[in-house]
Amino acid sequence: MIQTDSLFLACVDQGKILSLVMLPNLKHIPDPEARMSIKNKLNDVLAFHSTRKVTSGRLVLCCDDDSREVNLYANSPFKSKEINKTLFAFQKSKKRFLAHDLMDDDGNLGAIHPRQQSYLDGKLISHCWAAVHKGHVVGLISYPILRSNKIHDKNFEKYKTLARIALQSFGYVVACDLVLNDDNELEMYNIHKAFERKGKVHSYFTRILPSTSHLKFSNQAPAPVDSVKIHH
Repeated sequence: MIQTDSLFLACVDQGKILSLVMLPNLKHIPDPEARMSIKNKLNDVLAFHSTRKVTSGRLVLCCDDDSREVNLYANSPFKSKEINKTLFAFQKSKKRFLAHDLMDDDGNLGAIHPRQQSYLDGKLISHCWAAVHKGHVVGLISYPILRSNKIHDKNFEKYKTLARIALQSFGYVVACDLVLNDDNELEMYNIHKAFERKGKVHSYFTRILPSTSHLKFSNQAPAPVDSVKIHH
């Protein structure tokens, strides 16, 4: 099992990740009071589902002959008795575009940009919101699991507002997709369905958001999760 160095806080239930927050990189926020405010806003995101089912952990990559899965490995000694598992899965998500979405009106598939191709070839892990500072991702919150089939769900909008308020306090917020590429590396893609550049509209304009090395999988076991306490 290979893990990321990045530590995550999550609300979990029945083997699923209900909400997930990456502990952010706040080196550019030196003020202690500002950091505490950010922490409280991130706690508001996690409390959306249940404070009793919040735990910490790291993303892990599990591979076999037929599949590759990215899960949350929750090995925190502070998790509550209500959490009786250690491995939690992301909800299934659909990619923002497929190859046929790049066809023109006549049904012809033109040249696919390398970034579009790498997105299509990769395995989608989750839709997310990211905080970007000086071009790099410094924070990440995944889309939530909601027990609803509504197209426009008010609870999703409430969660989205909490997530964006938290991320805006230490970076510029963008929507992105967390993807596992063919080299078993995590990448984040920001996608615009219609992006105008120099008078030309590009369909599903795709760019990669740089991230720190802490989001990469490592064969070396990271430090135990014993220094992060979950406040209920």
